[in-house]
Amino acid sequence: MKSASRALLTGVNVIALMTTFACKESSSFKGGSGKSAANSANAQDHDGPNSKGKSDTDGKKSPGRTKIDKGQKEGKRCLAKSVDLRVMFVLDSTGSMQNPINIVKSNMQAFANSLTGISFDSKKIKVQKVSVGSVIYRDNEDEIWQIPLGTPAELTSRLGEVVAAGGYDNPEGGLTAFSTALELLEEESAEGKLDLLPVVVVVTDTLSHAGGDVRRRACDPQAAGLGKLMASENFDKLVIYDGSPNAPVGVENCDIYNVNSSAAEQWNSVRELWASAKGDRGGAANGGNIGFPFVAEDLVTTLPEDIASSFSSCESK
Repeated sequence: MKSASRALLTGVNVIALMTTFACKESSSFKGGSGKSAANSANAQDHDGPNSKGKSDTDGKKSPGRTKIDKGQKEGKRCLAKSVDLRVMFVLDSTGSMQNPINIVKSNMQAFANSLTGISFDSKKIKVQKVSVGSVIYRDNEDEIWQIPLGTPAELTSRLGEVVAAGGYDNPEGGLTAFSTALELLEEESAEGKLDLLPVVVVVTDTLSHAGGDVRRRACDPQAAGLGKLMASENFDKLVIYDGSPNAPVGVENCDIYNVNSSAAEQWNSVRELWASAKGDRGGAANGGNIGFPFVAEDLVTTLPEDIASSFSSCESK
């Protein structure tokens, strides 16, 4: 959001996504204290969903999760027995976000290690590899940079080049970044590859727009064209999380959103749009708001539960 400082992003190419980590402290994670990730590590099996909302620091309950009904057999998507998680962290790099960027960088290896080897559907599905990348954004379309999917060490190194700056007003360019992220992940998931599962983690401290006149930004996910993009036949698997505040942001130039709207409310609308775009094809409209500051351990605990609730092994069909 706001900062009077000025800085350049170096060594990053153009495209889009978003993130903000404020992690909790344990034996593996740095930057705070929170739920243990032990239930998610060491190749344990995850078969139960967790659909409870999470309280934000302002005492309000987050919008919670958009879940697929486990009773709808058609709604549970099929995965191969060995899966590569493709996790894109969409990072708001405006001036108020330097500390979250630093915490993302310091926890990336622990995050990937905690998810590698875990299993689902009575151990019929196993995460073989976790690839991580990031798309970094500020306010305008020419302020979007991509760090391609790769190893945790590669992402950690590249995030060391990122300096938060700018963002003198709200909202910021998060919907533009998210749209580009979907285009990138659609390419990664093309042809219905059963061994790939794309995950987007959006972390920001304010509402997001998709361009338009500065006096009335395009903040409605449907109006931003996300519905059409999500309807792609090649793109039927996605898990969407946001680490964003549930408290009102106070933006007046964000079309359908007003001074009483929160970033968490906006990203819950994005998940609902995904579910609507997929219709009977169902699959992975799960995920949810994890709260702000974002906690890496909470994601490590929640992600396996959500995957288990929405996916089953192709071999069991």
